[in-house]
Amino acid sequence: MVLAERGMYDGALEPTWYGERKVWSVTGFILGVRSRIEDVPTLWVEGEISELKTPRPGQKLSTVFFTLKDPNNGFMLSCTMPKARFDALRLDLGDGDLVQVFGRPDIYPARGTFQLRVQGMEHAGRGLLLQQLEALKAKLEAEGLFDESRKRALPYLPRRVGIITGAGAAAQGDFLRNVYERFPPAKLVMIETLVQGDRAPAQIVAALRRIEQVEDVDVIVVTRGGGAFEDFLPFSDERVCRAIAACSTPVVSAIGHEKDNPISDYVADLRVSTPTAAARTVVPDYREVTTGLDRAQRTMRRRGSEHVEQRADRLRMLGARLTDRSPARFVQERKLWLASLRLRGQGLVNTRLDHARAGIARDQRDLRRALESRVIEHRARHATAIARLRALSPKAVLERGYAIVRAVSSGRVVEDATALAVGDAVQVRMAQGTLRATVDEVDSHGE
Repeated sequence: MVLAERGMYDGALEPTWYGERKVWSVTGFILGVRSRIEDVPTLWVEGEISELKTPRPGQKLSTVFFTLKDPNNGFMLSCTMPKARFDALRLDLGDGDLVQVFGRPDIYPARGTFQLRVQGMEHAGRGLLLQQLEALKAKLEAEGLFDESRKRALPYLPRRVGIITGAGAAAQGDFLRNVYERFPPAKLVMIETLVQGDRAPAQIVAALRRIEQVEDVDVIVVTRGGGAFEDFLPFSDERVCRAIAACSTPVVSAIGHEKDNPISDYVADLRVSTPTAAARTVVPDYREVTTGLDRAQRTMRRRGSEHVEQRADRLRMLGARLTDRSPARFVQERKLWLASLRLRGQGLVNTRLDHARAGIARDQRDLRRALESRVIEHRARHATAIARLRALSPKAVLERGYAIVRAVSSGRVVEDATALAVGDAVQVRMAQGTLRATVDEVDSHGE
């Protein structure tokens, strides 16, 4: 690293000898120490977050700055991390959070400050738990519990909807309100359980088994609102996941929000992002149902009327066949045929007259259009000529920012600056008005 930067600092990396004393410049000292520190491998460091500074929207900074503090003795370590990588972690960190970071030590040359360049980060103590969850997820997936082939479609109009939720939770209120707003006649069977903590998995499993025994329940919704990572652990418990997979009734998972994905989401027959979305999924819109029924009723009536009309047309057709076979019908057809011949001859004459009149009118229109086109063309040429004359006029030149300078003594137009001397009076004409000025300086080379 020192050699790579040697050209940048022009020999500042070499020491200077003062007799027997070897003296380093600040730059040489910092970069020399930095080159030694870079031999240290990447490592994990644990500490509390403090002084977290992330770029605000609109700032061009691409780095997050923070300090790691040892909670035992207060020792502190400056850290930096690329903003894109920090945002991708979605850890929702704040001052005081205990974290483990993975990075390499470094020195910031401009200030000579020691820091840790962080490449990865996670909440302290969460790493082992995440590994366990990933192992369980892989195990259940290998058993086929996530397969799309085993997931069942929800009924369009369930007779009863089972719901497992926390007691008095906001998720419960959101689900109930949206269900009854969407489909007022809906029938619900609700079991309240713990939805977080160590006792929650057993209660959720028991609730699933109880609600499976209720008659006419066609779909089960397991729901809770948003929360911290630890709050969702009951829904990644193996007992809960296997209980959902064992249900003979389709199960909808509505846990947390869009970014939250406990393992039960993958086992359930359907996963939705919120309790509100679950309500809109399990019951149809009442207005759409009634509109569909009205439409079906009108369709049945129309098809019945069409069937009756088709039978009536059949009877009329049979009657018409009998009428067509009478002698009076034959005589009447001959009379109509003769009359049509007479009308056809008269119509041929009228048609030819109409064609002649149309031709004359068409020729008149074409002549009128040609004359109008020539007039428009001459007007355009006239306007173009006027525009050119105006563009070449002296006034137009002045209007573009130019000026005419005359010497007051001679009244002549000045074309060469050297024709004037300092102190000469000049008259300057512009597009609007004139002014008098005195020459303060002559520059024969200016442009």
